[in-house]
Amino acid sequence: MNPNQQLTVRRKSKYIVKMSSDTSQTVSIVGMPSDKVIVSDSQNNKVKLLDQHYNVSSHCDVSGSQEICQITSSEVAVTFNKDVKFISVSNGQLVSGRKISLQHAAYGIAHHEGIHARIF
Repeated sequence: MNPNQQLTVRRKSKYIVKMSSDTSQTVSIVGMPSDKVIVSDSQNNKVKLLDQHYNVSSHCDVSGSQEICQITSSEVAVTFNKDVKFISVSNGQLVSGRKISLQHAAYGIAHHEGIHARIF
């Protein structure tokens, strides 16, 4: 991908991803290759999996999710204060995986060619 390439927005849509008990505040969004979308909802302490129609199909309860980034075609990393939690998609469900504890707060995260870069 050319970093200087100009991008054009072709369409814009609005979707409600609130669950029945939520007062939703989506912080971060990742589009997955499988036509699914994963969103981090910090106000409700959830990471949500959206189907191709942008309906919540699965969720993981977490503690204060912040930012999210794609690691593999089926795994994301999510920051939580001083932790990074790995969550994968398996059979249409979110599955909580390993956790890395940090000595400092992580407010953002990115992944590029196998390198995890944390933004503080």
